[in-house]
Amino acid sequence: MDRQRQAKEREITRQRNIQREKDVIEKEKNIKLGKLHIEEVKIEDDMKPKIRKLQIEKEKFEEEMRHKLKTLEIEKKKIEDDTNVKLGRVNVKYPKI
Repeated sequence: MDRQRQAKEREITRQRNIQREKDVIEKEKNIKLGKLHIEEVKIEDDMKPKIRKLQIEKEKFEEEMRHKLKTLEIEKKKIEDDTNVKLGRVNVKYPKI
């Protein structure tokens, strides 16, 4: 009986030690995760102004490109119109036979 009791006590002690180790590991994991989260938040906070600045630059660039494209389309239309007028004059001077 005494041996069984001692074996049970050893097993209980072993289980407690295992649980303590698990608790320590879990606590360390939570601390590291907390630190990583804090670092992630800091990085996000640092990046927000940079991202916003890049977004503003992107929008400005897109607006400039839309303006240039519109200008080029107007110029293209003007050239086409001029060409059609000139072709019309040529056709009047030299009608097709």
